[in-house]
Amino acid sequence: MPLNLTLDDESLPLTRSIANENFPQQGQIDWVSLSRGTINFSFGVLSRLSAASVDPYTLSLGHFIGSNFQFSCTGRQNIEQTLRGLKSFGGVGDVLWFGFGVKHLIRAISVTEQGAMLVALCATLAECFPDEISAEVLSHLAKGTADLKVVPSLSEWRSLVRCCAGTVATTPFPLRAETLMGVHVGIATGSSVGNPDPHGLAETLLGIGKLSRGVWKSITITGPREVGWIAAVAEWLFGLTVTILNEDGDVKYSSSRIDHVASIIILPENTSETVGKAPMLHVVDKSFELRTALDLFNLNSSVPLGGDNVTRICGRVKWHQCLHAAFGIHFEKLMTMKTTFCEIFASASRVFKAIANCNKDIQTGDSSRNRLYTDRSFGIGLIQHSANWLPELSPAASTIQNCYDNTPDAEARSKYEARLALLAVSCKCRLCDPPKSRVRKDDADLRCLVVITETIIVLCRLLSTLELVESPFPLLRGIQKLYGVQATRRCRFRDQETDMGAVVHILDDPRVEGTAPLLAALSLFAGRSALNLDKNVIWPCAVSAGGICVYLNTLHEPSDDKEVVNQICVVPGQIECNEKPFYCVEDWPYSNENLSRWLDGQAECRMREPTGDERWTKMTNSSLMCSVKVEVKETVRSLAIRYNIMDDRNQPTHLSFSPMLLAQGASHSRGLVHCPESHRVQPMVASGSPSEELLKRLEETGITFRLLKAPVLGRCAALTSFGHNLILQENECLDCCIKSALSSDSTEIIVISQTERGSASDSVFSENR
Repeated sequence: MPLNLTLDDESLPLTRSIANENFPQQGQIDWVSLSRGTINFSFGVLSRLSAASVDPYTLSLGHFIGSNFQFSCTGRQNIEQTLRGLKSFGGVGDVLWFGFGVKHLIRAISVTEQGAMLVALCATLAECFPDEISAEVLSHLAKGTADLKVVPSLSEWRSLVRCCAGTVATTPFPLRAETLMGVHVGIATGSSVGNPDPHGLAETLLGIGKLSRGVWKSITITGPREVGWIAAVAEWLFGLTVTILNEDGDVKYSSSRIDHVASIIILPENTSETVGKAPMLHVVDKSFELRTALDLFNLNSSVPLGGDNVTRICGRVKWHQCLHAAFGIHFEKLMTMKTTFCEIFASASRVFKAIANCNKDIQTGDSSRNRLYTDRSFGIGLIQHSANWLPELSPAASTIQNCYDNTPDAEARSKYEARLALLAVSCKCRLCDPPKSRVRKDDADLRCLVVITETIIVLCRLLSTLELVESPFPLLRGIQKLYGVQATRRCRFRDQETDMGAVVHILDDPRVEGTAPLLAALSLFAGRSALNLDKNVIWPCAVSAGGICVYLNTLHEPSDDKEVVNQICVVPGQIECNEKPFYCVEDWPYSNENLSRWLDGQAECRMREPTGDERWTKMTNSSLMCSVKVEVKETVRSLAIRYNIMDDRNQPTHLSFSPMLLAQGASHSRGLVHCPESHRVQPMVASGSPSEELLKRLEETGITFRLLKAPVLGRCAALTSFGHNLILQENECLDCCIKSALSSDSTEIIVISQTERGSASDSVFSENR
């Protein structure tokens, strides 16, 4: 089938010749005649196909797949409304875009009816199935549609699926799919092990297509959890009626009128012999039986949960029921132990506050694993924010707050450990009450109430960092993945003693993949873990997978403010640069080995020396710290980004910083100073001069003290330039900052003052060079 490259309008259909001449809407397709046809692509569309790694032949064959289905009126409205609602968000200088851009490939594919159907099929598959399964389903659909000797490889179909992923993430479809899957199999057995049968799914979809085109009248389907996904697709795209029966033939759910037979009748597994016996069933045209998958995440069993063993076939769940959907009766049991749970949560909140304020009343040891200093991540702020996001915790919110008020700082850590031990006694799972044999790292039991409690705390802390403007609801398997990471951490380091005790399990841990907030957010909303990423990507500041894009808010607004610097944005779509999609953006590579070791948290690494008075002077000069020019470099595996600081004449100052390095530097420079409330001052007057007593002590010890008063861009450059023991002064008094620095081994004290709280967004951002 030859291709004809033209320079015509990009708004024309991608398969214009076929769509107008050789693309029959009814009857059989003459593939011999069609193979001699010509497909026209505009140059712009072809370039976007190449950028997205989508082969034109795969896309053309995908249009023929779409011809096997017919939208209903409501289904067409659903897709049109979905495509109109796709949004994109620009980064600094509009160099990077996150989401679905104006010229995203799916907008060109959807010009034709068949293309819109192809996008809908790919998007609904990608929302609930792994990419590999979705690609196999499309491949079987193509083989069932066309009698062709050459069929695209699975990798080609996977590229097409990834291009469309996330399109329906914010629509009611993923919620509906999870609901119908739960109705069919019940929440207690709502998970499947391994993968469904792609051939069976494709055959069933083709049967749905015949229903949508009026070729068949009704079908009967029996199978496991993915049958609920079939039902959701039939309702949302094709307006078909669905009836779900239980083992006794009684109606569990029906979208049809009482006096009508549904287009699709769904029976429990292995009960296809009951067809025709139930009083509401009549003669059907076709029966389908999907291959049964084994149960993996059975909430009534004690099946061990390994690192990535979670529900692979699932939809999204609303916030008000996500904990019950993920943990079922075990969450209910946990809520019956209300006092114990509330005291654990309250004690953790107070410990987090102590770490953030460097409170010496709580021996917390090394606080370098704490990256969160936003007011919503500790104390009363964490309690209130968690109750707002997770309504299932609302009934316990007042009790948690009372426990928090009645827990002195000095008793918080010991109370947390004691109540957690009490919960372990009640749990009695293999992790809490191990046998005499050595506990393996994969012996985390699904019934472990301790791990569920820790997962809830970690989830609440993660939510305190998220900016969810156009974000979808969380995936069921995303919450389960957070549980899996927590279970792995518990098993791996169960017998290791640390200065921080049990609290260490709910802080960031560089030894456990997936604990970094950015990757945890990706896991929650896309169901992907760090194992899905390129191992060579060291410092990602933006990641796109499964149709979901997560990125640091500093890609919108460079800032060292605690409410911004570690904030994570979540939007459906991909990362785009120069109209090409990318799946990862990482910091511009630094060659300094000492800096790499510092970022890894190695204590023996000392701060780097400032690079001269000229560099220091530039950072403090507001006329030199005027704007940033975004510099992006495309590498084999990702995009590399850094911000080059420009002066008031738009000339380079030779100072630069990058987003993840800025977030790391700001986190390491906070939580180092314990300043009593009586000493604290307003941020605008937080700096000043050290007391005479401290000046004398500095002179006696020979320690150099330097105070950096700089605009926001100067502070961002300093946080990525001067090393490990910087102190970022917010509202702590200067004397307390110096006292904290004197207790360290540093020979030089550098305090960065936030007296000028201007936002970087007030500056004029230069374009990418």
